[in-house]
Amino acid sequence: MQSTITSLNESDNDNKQVFQSSSCSTSQQGSTNSDTLCVVCSTRNRALAFVPCGHFSVCVPCGHGLVACPICGTNIKALFKVYS
Repeated sequence: MQSTITSLNESDNDNKQVFQSSSCSTSQQGSTNSDTLCVVCSTRNRALAFVPCGHFSVCVPCGHGLVACPICGTNIKALFKVYS
């Protein structure tokens, strides 16, 4: 019974190390990652989410010029500013 508990604890530690190393690499990528850039202009960081679809995909200047979400095509009813 004791050996089973020890082996489970060791596998938990291995999982924690994998999670910690993957989360560290994600935070070190910086804000120029293409996942954070506006999908319309690709030059500024994303800052707006659309209501009702919720897609977070555009910067402020591009978002104010849109009528429909560039991701799914849903009509935009409101813009939600996302602060980072």
